Formats: sequence, structure tokens, C-alpha cells
Amino acid sequence: MKLTFLQSNKPNWTKLQVELSDAIRKYLDGGKDFEISFDLVKESKTNKQLRGIYRLIRLFALRLIEKQGNFISDETAKELFKYQFGITRLANYDEAFREALKMRREKELLGQKMLLKDFNFLVEKLQQTFEVPKSFTLLTKEEGMELLKKVQEEFVINRGWHEMVLLPDEERAFNEYFKIKEK
Repeated sequence: MKLTFLQSNKPNWTKLQVELSDAIRKYLDGGKDFEISFDLVKESKTNKQLRGIYRLIRLFALRLIEKQGNFISDETAKELFKYQFGITRLANYDEAFREALKMRREKELLGQKMLLKDFNFLVEKLQQTFEVPKSFTLLTKEEGMELLKKVQEEFVINRGWHEMVLLPDEERAFNEYFKIKEK
């Protein structure tokens, strides 16, 4: 159970306090061990602030489904979207290690062996060259604005997908995030 008390939502505090009290009483009456912790709410990028980007990704998924004839999940579409627009970063050690394991397994299936020194060299090289999708939360303001520009050029201008634009309130929320992030 997670209850969030926001300063902007004071009218609901009484209801939340009742829920908290009921939950505590339920656990105490049930003879169960439990733990309560308190954390401060951190301001971060929310889905609401990026809803425009996620709407574009859903529209992108629909276009891919039309083109491919197969279902494509929003998660897969998001990853393809990131690769298409260069929202990537170099793999960390764990990601490079996993990729190297896959590559070693493919070699084994072909009857080839990979020595430990070759495997370690591959992991090191993958950390320098292997790109993985980057979280939208890691975008800088410049990268975010460049992304919107690229989306407009690629989808709206080049492909004629006129629905692939941010609505004014979505663009405002997207820009607002970067104002918060810069502080």
C-alpha cells in the first residue's frame, strides 16, 4: 500500500489518514508483522509531462502495425522510436556483458568456442560501441527540442503522417519539464 500526501491535495488528507489507520489496524488485528516508511515526494518527469511523446509513440506503433501487419506493443514501439531518433547511450558493463553472452551463445550454436580473454575483450569493446535506448528522463533540453524537430521532419514532412504532432498543451507540458529540470 502506498499513500501520497501532497500539499496541493489537502482536502483529501483526512481520507488518506483514515485509510492509513484502517490499514494499520488490519495488520495489528491480523497479528502480522509489518513495516511503515515515509519518503519525501521527489519532483521528476512524469508521464503527464511526456504524454505527448508517448502519444506519438502509440501513433508510431499503429503505423508500424499497418505497415508490418503484426501487432507491435507500445514498449517495442518506444524502443524502435528511440533507435530511429538516436535516443541512445553506450551500454554499461552489465548490458555489454549480457550482449556478449548472447554473442558467445550464438557462436557455440555454430560449434565455435570463445576463449575467456576473447569474451572479456568483447565485453570491453561493446561498452565502447554498443548503443542501447536511453531513458527520456536523461534527455537534456536541447536533446528534447531536437527530438521534437526530428519527429516533425521525419513523420510529418517526409512521410505525411500529419497526426504525428504535439498538441499545444502537450508541447507546453514537455517544455515545462525542462524548465523544472534546469533548476
